[in-house]
Amino acid sequence: MCPSGADQASPLGAANERPLKICVVFDDEASSQSAEVLIRHVASDYQRDTQSFRFDELDPPGPSIAAARSACDTDILVLAVGEDRILPSHVKLWLGLCVALRDEDQDGALVVLISNGVETTNLDSPLLEYLEAVAAIGGLTFFPRTLAPRFAAGSGLPTTQTRIRKTLNRTY
Repeated sequence: MCPSGADQASPLGAANERPLKICVVFDDEASSQSAEVLIRHVASDYQRDTQSFRFDELDPPGPSIAAARSACDTDILVLAVGEDRILPSHVKLWLGLCVALRDEDQDGALVVLISNGVETTNLDSPLLEYLEAVAAIGGLTFFPRTLAPRFAAGSGLPTTQTRIRKTLNRTY
């Protein structure tokens, strides 16, 4: 596990507000960087507590259970991958455990970032269909996003940024 601790407090957030809990699950460093860019753009107005887990850290038995317990009450769960392909079985098991541990009435979002060089999101992808089902089971709002490499620095995120901010403003 590699929790990153609390991010910087936003000057716009009240001192007594609970920080926005964000969990990033990623396959490689490039995917992790894309997720960080998105978080900076989307949650810049919020005090936040961010933790990150690389896929290989979620291989059972030990750390994966602790990671699922830690991530089950996140407001935003970001799954960042380099390619639109099926997830490793241990990551699927981890997602299932994480969703099963969530409170039924808890609001949240599952944001999927795929940085495979294609600018459009193929909603017929088996990966996105699976993750949309996971989000529905967990009561999470689903945000799929495929990023071209040139968007990794942050441009090209306005649509996702706007949709996530609207969700945050409704629930926060």
